[in-house]
Amino acid sequence: MKYIFFFIFVILNLVLLLKMPSGDARSNYLKIFGFGIPLTFVLAAVVLLLVKFSGNTPSGQFKNVFFAVVVSILSVMLVNFMCLVGDYFLERMINFHNVNNASNADSFPVSFVVKNLRLVRIGMRMVFLLASTVGLYGIWLSKINE
Repeated sequence: MKYIFFFIFVILNLVLLLKMPSGDARSNYLKIFGFGIPLTFVLAAVVLLLVKFSGNTPSGQFKNVFFAVVVSILSVMLVNFMCLVGDYFLERMINFHNVNNASNADSFPVSFVVKNLRLVRIGMRMVFLLASTVGLYGIWLSKINE
Protein backbone atom coordinates (compact mmCIF):
# COMPACT_ATOMS: atom_id res chain seq x y z
CA MET A 1 0.00 0.00 0.00
CA LYS A 2 2.90 2.35 0.71
CA TYR A 3 4.21 1.90 -2.81
CA ILE A 4 0.82 2.75 -4.28
CA PHE A 5 0.58 5.97 -2.28
CA PHE A 6 4.18 6.83 -3.15
CA PHE A 7 3.55 6.44 -6.88
CA ILE A 8 0.22 8.30 -6.68
CA PHE A 9 1.85 11.33 -5.08
CA VAL A 10 4.86 11.27 -7.44
CA ILE A 11 2.57 11.12 -10.49
CA LEU A 12 0.34 13.85 -9.03
CA ASN A 13 3.38 16.05 -8.50
CA LEU A 14 4.66 15.33 -12.02
CA VAL A 15 1.31 16.27 -13.57
CA LEU A 16 1.05 19.46 -11.50
CA LEU A 17 4.60 20.52 -12.34
CA LEU A 18 4.24 19.87 -16.06
CA LYS A 19 0.81 21.52 -16.36
CA MET A 20 1.90 24.57 -14.40
CA PRO A 21 1.09 27.80 -16.24
CA SER A 22 3.26 30.85 -16.55
CA GLY A 23 2.39 34.50 -16.82
CA ASP A 24 -0.97 35.81 -15.64
CA ALA A 25 -2.58 32.40 -15.14
CA ARG A 26 0.10 31.66 -12.54
CA SER A 27 -1.58 33.89 -9.95
CA ASN A 28 -4.56 31.53 -9.65
CA TYR A 29 -2.25 28.62 -8.92
CA LEU A 30 -0.35 30.70 -6.37
CA LYS A 31 -3.62 31.43 -4.59
CA ILE A 32 -4.69 27.79 -4.66
CA PHE A 33 -1.40 26.49 -3.28
CA GLY A 34 -0.97 29.44 -0.92
CA PHE A 35 -4.37 28.92 0.69
CA GLY A 36 -4.22 25.15 0.33
CA ILE A 37 -1.26 24.74 2.65
CA PRO A 38 -2.93 26.22 5.78
CA LEU A 39 -6.24 24.66 4.74
CA THR A 40 -4.60 21.22 4.81
CA PHE A 41 -3.58 21.79 8.43
CA VAL A 42 -7.14 22.81 9.31
CA LEU A 43 -8.69 19.80 7.56
CA ALA A 44 -6.19 17.44 9.20
CA ALA A 45 -7.06 18.87 12.61
CA VAL A 46 -10.78 18.47 11.89
CA VAL A 47 -10.30 14.84 10.87
CA LEU A 48 -8.27 14.14 14.00
CA LEU A 49 -10.94 15.75 16.17
CA LEU A 50 -13.68 13.75 14.45
CA VAL A 51 -11.76 10.54 15.04
CA LYS A 52 -11.14 11.49 18.66
CA PHE A 53 -14.77 12.38 19.40
CA SER A 54 -16.21 9.40 17.54
CA GLY A 55 -15.08 7.16 20.36
CA ASN A 56 -12.91 5.00 18.15
CA THR A 57 -9.28 4.57 18.98
CA PRO A 58 -7.23 4.80 15.79
CA SER A 59 -4.64 2.13 15.25
CA GLY A 60 -0.97 2.86 14.85
CA GLN A 61 -1.17 2.04 11.16
CA PHE A 62 -3.98 4.58 10.66
CA LYS A 63 -1.92 7.24 12.40
CA ASN A 64 1.13 6.48 10.25
CA VAL A 65 -0.82 6.50 6.98
CA PHE A 66 -2.80 9.62 7.93
CA PHE A 67 0.38 11.47 8.89
CA ALA A 68 2.09 10.37 5.67
CA VAL A 69 -0.88 11.47 3.52
CA VAL A 70 -1.05 14.90 5.18
CA VAL A 71 2.69 15.45 4.92
CA SER A 72 2.66 14.26 1.29
CA ILE A 73 -0.13 16.67 0.38
CA LEU A 74 1.75 19.50 2.08
CA SER A 75 4.96 18.50 0.35
CA VAL A 76 3.36 18.46 -3.10
CA MET A 77 1.67 21.81 -2.54
CA LEU A 78 4.79 23.43 -1.13
CA VAL A 79 7.00 22.16 -3.95
CA ASN A 80 4.56 23.45 -6.56
CA PHE A 81 4.20 26.77 -4.74
CA MET A 82 7.97 27.23 -4.62
CA CYS A 83 8.28 26.25 -8.29
CA LEU A 84 5.75 28.96 -9.15
CA VAL A 85 7.72 31.46 -7.08
CA GLY A 86 10.93 30.39 -8.82
CA ASP A 87 9.25 30.81 -12.19
CA TYR A 88 8.12 34.29 -11.16
CA PHE A 89 11.66 35.24 -10.12
CA LEU A 90 12.99 33.90 -13.41
CA GLU A 91 10.63 36.16 -15.35
CA ARG A 92 11.49 39.12 -13.13
CA MET A 93 15.19 38.53 -13.72
CA ILE A 94 14.70 38.50 -17.48
CA ASN A 95 12.57 41.66 -17.36
CA PHE A 96 15.17 43.40 -15.21
CA HIS A 97 17.96 42.62 -17.65
CA ASN A 98 15.86 43.64 -20.65
CA VAL A 99 14.97 47.00 -19.07
CA ASN A 100 17.97 47.97 -16.95
CA ASN A 101 20.80 46.01 -18.50
CA ALA A 102 20.02 46.11 -22.21
CA SER A 103 23.64 46.81 -23.13
CA ASN A 104 24.79 43.54 -21.55
CA ALA A 105 21.73 41.48 -22.45
CA ASP A 106 23.76 39.55 -24.99
CA SER A 107 26.36 38.43 -22.44
CA PHE A 108 26.59 34.71 -21.73
CA PRO A 109 24.47 33.91 -18.68
CA VAL A 110 21.69 36.36 -19.49
CA SER A 111 21.46 35.54 -23.18
CA PHE A 112 21.46 31.80 -22.46
CA VAL A 113 18.51 32.11 -20.08
CA VAL A 114 16.58 34.40 -22.43
CA LYS A 115 17.12 32.20 -25.47
CA ASN A 116 16.47 28.94 -23.63
CA LEU A 117 13.77 30.06 -21.19
CA ARG A 118 11.57 27.06 -21.92
CA LEU A 119 14.42 24.63 -21.26
CA VAL A 120 15.45 26.47 -18.10
CA ARG A 121 11.86 26.24 -16.82
CA ILE A 122 11.65 22.53 -17.62
CA GLY A 123 15.02 21.95 -15.94
CA MET A 124 13.92 23.87 -12.86
CA ARG A 125 10.70 21.86 -12.67
CA MET A 126 12.61 18.59 -13.02
CA VAL A 127 14.90 19.60 -10.14
CA PHE A 128 11.81 20.31 -8.04
CA LEU A 129 10.32 16.96 -9.11
CA LEU A 130 13.49 15.10 -8.18
CA ALA A 131 13.68 16.82 -4.80
CA SER A 132 10.04 16.11 -4.03
CA THR A 133 10.40 12.49 -5.14
CA VAL A 134 13.24 12.04 -2.67
CA GLY A 135 11.08 13.62 0.03
CA LEU A 136 8.10 11.43 -0.83
CA TYR A 137 10.38 8.40 -0.81
CA GLY A 138 11.42 9.33 2.71
CA ILE A 139 7.81 9.82 3.78
CA TRP A 140 6.39 6.60 2.34
CA LEU A 141 9.20 4.10 1.97
CA SER A 142 11.52 4.84 4.87
CA LYS A 143 11.91 2.30 7.65
CA ILE A 144 10.89 4.83 10.32
CA ASN A 145 7.14 4.23 9.87
CA GLU A 146 7.37 0.49 10.43
